[in-house]
Amino acid sequence: MQPRDSPYGVHLDFAVVHMDAGRATVEFVVAEYHLNTLGIVHGGVTSSIIDHAAGAAIISLGTLGGRRALTTKLEVEFLASIKSGRVECEAIVGRQEGDRIEVAATVTSEGRPRARGKIEFKPTRFGSKSAVLG
Repeated sequence: MQPRDSPYGVHLDFAVVHMDAGRATVEFVVAEYHLNTLGIVHGGVTSSIIDHAAGAAIISLGTLGGRRALTTKLEVEFLASIKSGRVECEAIVGRQEGDRIEVAATVTSEGRPRARGKIEFKPTRFGSKSAVLG
């Protein structure tokens, strides 16, 4: 099962390169528009790839029954800066308790960890005006 292309992910040139049984890998090649004024990948881009990979990992389970999942919590620990090259994020679905799904993710570049993320999602029903959690 593949996710629909997220307009935001397309804008950042993210590519889902692997999805299977609660795991997903997303990657991008650093471009100038990913950088902040210090010449390193902006923390928001790093946070976004974590969220994107985590969502793909959940979709790979195929257990949402037509619902979607919204991020309710995103924690990022930045370990080292990224300046250039290919960036990869692997996300793995962990505990699923009630209507809460936890995912862990690691961002790597040049074979080294650059950031870690903990993400919580909640499956949603979409109404005509807004998403309703639960």
